[in-house]
Amino acid sequence: MLNLTLRNTQGEQVANGVTSIENFAVGGHLAQFINELFPDADTHDFQGTLVVEVMGGNVAATALEVGSEAGQFTTLPVTPLE
Repeated sequence: MLNLTLRNTQGEQVANGVTSIENFAVGGHLAQFINELFPDADTHDFQGTLVVEVMGGNVAATALEVGSEAGQFTTLPVTPLE
C-alpha cells in the first residue's frame, strides 16, 4: 500500500491532500498527474512536497514537472527517507 500526502511549503498538510493506493502490485507502474491523485485538493500552481509512505516494500520514483508551454518539462529531486 502507498500513502500519499501533499504538504505546502511550510510543511503543513494540504486540505484534501491525503490518499492511499491499495494493492499496488509488485513491479507495478503508476503514471498520474498530481491533480488526478488529489482531485479535491487545490493543486493549481502547487508548491510543496509530495510525501509517499510505502507499506511492506520499496518503490522507485520519478517526479516530472510540466511547464505551461509545449516541450517544457524537468525532472524533480526524489529524496529517500529512512
